[in-house]
This record gives sequence, structure tokens and C-alpha cells, in this order.
Amino acid sequence: EQNAATLYESLQRLLNRPDDTVVLPAHDPGSPEPPVTATLAEIKERNTDLSRDRDEFVEELASDIPDHPPNFERVKRTNVGQESVPTDELAELELGPNNCAAE
Repeated sequence: EQNAATLYESLQRLLNRPDDTVVLPAHDPGSPEPPVTATLAEIKERNTDLSRDRDEFVEELASDIPDHPPNFERVKRTNVGQESVPTDELAELELGPNNCAAE
């Protein structure tokens, strides 16, 4: 919930800019492939999540959190230097369950 609230606050700062502000929409619903620029007005038109109030936004995002991938804890330990991974295992650890998407 804290991360969702932080995201909401960040989006509100962005949405306070003029509608003709150009952004890179990333994971915005309806965003063309590959990501291209769009104006805030275009994003507001197609992303209904941006019109939610804070409580509704946080509740919606916090209710749909997927389980961590099986390698999550090991990646965290490696990132903070608590675990050392042999070089030949690094790519596999990095890809984890996304391995099929990287091929």
C-alpha cells in the first residue's frame, strides 16, 4: 500500500503539468508498441486509473500484487552482497521465470 500511495503522489505531480506535456508512457494501457511519446492529454484519455481518487487507486493497486518469483529472495541477497553467485549462474538468476521471454 505504501508503494501504491507513493506512485499515486508521483503521478499527481506529473498530472499537474500542462496537458500538452510530452511523456514516454511505458506501461500505459493502449500505449503503442514500441513505446513512443504521448501528451498527458492523450494519456489521461485512455488511462482511467489516473482519474481514481487516492484511496481507490491505492486499494486497486494493492489488491493485485503478484507472488514474488521463486528466485526473488536470492536476487535480493545477491544485490546487497549477502550471497555470491558463480558467474555461470548469473544470467539464469537474472532471467528467472522470464527466461522464455528473453529467447
